[in-house]
Amino acid sequence: MCKKTIWLYIMSVILIYATASMAEVVIDATIQSANTMTQTNNIFPIPSPIQAFVDTTNSGDSEAFVATFSEDTYIRDWWHIFRGHKGAASWNQSDNIGKKAHFDIQAIRQGEQPNSYILTVKVSGGGFNGVSDILFNLEGEFISKMIIAP
Repeated sequence: MCKKTIWLYIMSVILIYATASMAEVVIDATIQSANTMTQTNNIFPIPSPIQAFVDTTNSGDSEAFVATFSEDTYIRDWWHIFRGHKGAASWNQSDNIGKKAHFDIQAIRQGEQPNSYILTVKVSGGGFNGVSDILFNLEGEFISKMIIAP
C-alpha cells in the first residue's frame, strides 16, 4: 500500500508541474502573438482596398462597398461562395451592410502569398458578432479574393 501512495504522490507532482509548464507556454505564446500583432499594426499600413472595405461597411455605403472588389472577385464566407460584383452585392446584403455590420480593426498582417493580407476585425451588428480573421488577396486597387473561414 505504501508503494502505491508514493507512486500516486509522484504522479500528482509530475502532473501539477506539467500543467503549470503548459500554462506558462500558452501564456507566453499569447503574449508573443499580441506583441507581434501590436508591432505589425504600428509599422504595417492597411492597404487602401482593405481600408475601403472597412470604411464602406461602417458607413453603410453598399455601392462603394461593391466597388472595392474586382469584377471577377471570389468570396467565401465559411462554406458559402459568391463570385463577381453580383456575388459581392449578395454577400453584402445577406451578411454585411444588410445586417448593419460594423468592423473595428484589431490587427493586420502579411499573408503567405504576395499581395495577401489577414485582417483581424471585431464585428458587431445584427449578424455575426465577435472577432474574426479575413484573408484578402489584392489585384491593384481591388479585392480579388476574400475568405472568411470557420
